[in-house]
Amino acid sequence: MESLPINVLENIVSLLPLPDQKSVSLTCWRLYYTVSRKVFLLRRRFILREPLSNTSFLFCKQSDKCGSGENLYLADSVLPSTVCWASWVTSLSLKDTHPNPADLAFILRSCSRLVSLDLTGCDSLFNKTLGADLFLSNALERDAIRECLGSTLTKLTLANISSLSDENLENLFATFQSLSDIDLSGCLFDFNLTNVNLRRILTFPRFLSLVSNLEIESKFKQPCGGVLHLNSTSVSDESLRALAAIPGIHISGIYLDNCRELSDTGYLYLMMSDSVFNCLKKVSFSYPGPSVTCRVVEVLLERFSHILTYVKLSKWLFPANSRVPPLFKRCSALEYLDVSSCFTSPKLLVNSVSSAFTQLTSLVLSGYSGLLDEDLNCILKGLACCLKSLDISSCLNLTDVSLSSVCTYSPYLETFVASWCRGFTDSGIRNLSSNALETENRSLFSLKHLKSVNLCDCSRITGSSFLCNTSDSLNLYDLRSLRIGRIGSLDGSVLLSVPSIAPQLHVLDISRSSADDKTIEVLTTKLSNTLRELFVSGCEHLTDQALSSILTNIPFLRTLDISFCPYISPKAVLLFKSSMPYLYYLKSIYVGSYLKSARVS
Repeated sequence: MESLPINVLENIVSLLPLPDQKSVSLTCWRLYYTVSRKVFLLRRRFILREPLSNTSFLFCKQSDKCGSGENLYLADSVLPSTVCWASWVTSLSLKDTHPNPADLAFILRSCSRLVSLDLTGCDSLFNKTLGADLFLSNALERDAIRECLGSTLTKLTLANISSLSDENLENLFATFQSLSDIDLSGCLFDFNLTNVNLRRILTFPRFLSLVSNLEIESKFKQPCGGVLHLNSTSVSDESLRALAAIPGIHISGIYLDNCRELSDTGYLYLMMSDSVFNCLKKVSFSYPGPSVTCRVVEVLLERFSHILTYVKLSKWLFPANSRVPPLFKRCSALEYLDVSSCFTSPKLLVNSVSSAFTQLTSLVLSGYSGLLDEDLNCILKGLACCLKSLDISSCLNLTDVSLSSVCTYSPYLETFVASWCRGFTDSGIRNLSSNALETENRSLFSLKHLKSVNLCDCSRITGSSFLCNTSDSLNLYDLRSLRIGRIGSLDGSVLLSVPSIAPQLHVLDISRSSADDKTIEVLTTKLSNTLRELFVSGCEHLTDQALSSILTNIPFLRTLDISFCPYISPKAVLLFKSSMPYLYYLKSIYVGSYLKSARVS
């Protein structure tokens, strides 16, 4: 239905024998009932984009004969008591939005299959200054939600909520009693372990108490262990020691990125404790504090190398005499490895990434300015075609030879990040070579499983790499994200061929290109069914007309970046924002600069 133009839908409805608004509502309800049937839902997945409060006309209070169309009448102008789609939702994200606590509570009472709830940045749920009742502050509300999904919800994300308090956390844990994955990254904790009283701010002792009181169904109370995210908090060595000392707790994953207060002592307390013994599989220790040494990683690999599946160690600096490289070779179960900017020598990196990684699907090697083509070739050749995601961004010395290695040894690659690789050229992308037989089928377009490509800031790549012709070999039908902003040159004729190469794009970055209003109109028309994120910052030929084209062709757009577009007026930006109810993020820094200077002169 979404692909049909408005006028076509109007014509279809006008041909139906619908004499009044009530008949239209009943027809819509029958259609909605049809697509909500179990057979239909099991056959395909779909997204309900309209806010619940705007779709109440689709719902009717119904009798047992609702399928026959008898005894139907419209619901009141309130949220419906029966939400057909909610019982099929397994993951709900309200990241960085401002949901109404009452509306969210109503939705959750119907989400009987919900497994994951993401409330990142949702301060409105716990902020008393906004005047509304706080989320889960009512005991009857908590009981109703707990009865529905208290034992099914296992993952709760509360990252970057500055207004979260002990009382709020207590209500959440009392409602969701089987949590196995808890994310409190970026939350404002008081880590004073001597203060155990209920306070209006979030205290770590109270959090530890709540974790220890989780139901036995929680993985934190089972040998398989639960996952805890404390990234970008002020967690201390004493706090980790207290966490590890909780009786009966098991931790299978710990995320401590950018925890600058920690030292070796805190990490070692945790890794030597019974809480992680024989169950720690996922660790993220990126951006360590100044008091942390490579001894932490050595102990980690010595004790858990046989079971580790996820390791993220960005921005560690391992010396040349470190025991880390040979220890990495023991990690035969690894599926994800991030060693960005860790090794002082590329040879240490090559020695660490072993051919024993038969399960490895994601590899992050960004930030190695000294990494050479032969080093990457050795790594990829040893991984035996198992990679699905590769990040080599900011590896400045890599050339087209590395591109050929990627295409040869990673044929099942789905995500390829190579931003700031300034040695890559058009010849490498298209595999233009005098010896066609030697390099046959090794271009980037031969990777038919690609879903995401990032070549931003590759200054030697131009738009001619993506100039489509009649050859089917240039088509990437599964590609969902294409980021080619700020490359060498990108003119309108090249941009117009993008929908032919990747007709299913969700994300498109053409920042600092030669795109004009006509180009945007054609792109948004051809990609109107799928495009949800568009980045056109620094496109100096765009005017207010470009916003009009986006408004008309992509009403469901979620993200737009029009920064540094001098001919787009601030007034048009405000009008556009008010007319796009689904817009999640709009960046418009320094728009209209030429218009302002013209008025001044």
